[in-house]
Order: sequence, then C-alpha cells, then structure tokens
Amino acid sequence: MSARSAAARALGEYRRVEVHSKVAGASPEALIGFLLEGLETAVKRAARHLERRETAAKGEQCGRAIAILEGLKDALNHEAGGQVAHNLERLYEYMIRRLLSANAANEGKGFGEVAALTAEIRAGWRAIEGVPRPIETNALV
Repeated sequence: MSARSAAARALGEYRRVEVHSKVAGASPEALIGFLLEGLETAVKRAARHLERRETAAKGEQCGRAIAILEGLKDALNHEAGGQVAHNLERLYEYMIRRLLSANAANEGKGFGEVAALTAEIRAGWRAIEGVPRPIETNALV
C-alpha cells in the first residue's frame, strides 16, 4: 500500500468517526439537516459525474440522493406536521421523479433543479433548527 492510499484510507476513517460522533449527539432537527446536506452533496456529485460522462458514478450518486429523499419522506410525521408534512412529501416525491428522469436522460438541468430545491429546504431547516421545541409533559413523567 502506497503512502498516498494509506493517507486516503486514514482520512476516510477519520471522516466516518467524525460523522458518527456528530450523529450520535444530534437532535432530530440536526439529523434532518445532515440528511439534507448529504442530499445536496449527492445531487451535485451526480451533476459533476454527468459532465464527465461517468455514468456509473452518476447513477450511484443519484441512487444515494433518492435513498436520502425516501428516508426524509419516511421521517415525516403527518399527524404533527399536518399540511406542511403533506407538502414536503409531495415535494420529495417530485424530487425523486426529477432525479430519475434527469439520470435516465442525462439531463443536467434536472440535477440543478433538485439541487436548488434542496438548498431552499436546507435554508428553511437551518432557520428552525435553533428554535426550541416545547417540552412534552409526558417526557417528564
């Protein structure tokens, strides 16, 4: 193993430990923020792979982005979130369809649209991350 590949492996392991540490102590709001960050990264990487004509890598990143969107959809609480949760579900479904069509048609515009939507969602989420949630009385009993 070369020194370069050993360094890359060590850096990768450091990043995994760093991510695990962040996730372990994160609030539910912060976890959603991490997922949105990962989504944005995956979509941007898919677009870069499209530009480089790296089909397999593009498909892998697109699949990663879709998996994150499915996870975000599954995390929605329709009872507590009401119309907002319903609207987010519809938006996530649209984004999934858009990624699938952009991937199949090798269309950069679709990746750009999903990246822009993700950036908007992230900005909104960052705005509410720091807002304290009311304490449920059941949690104190």
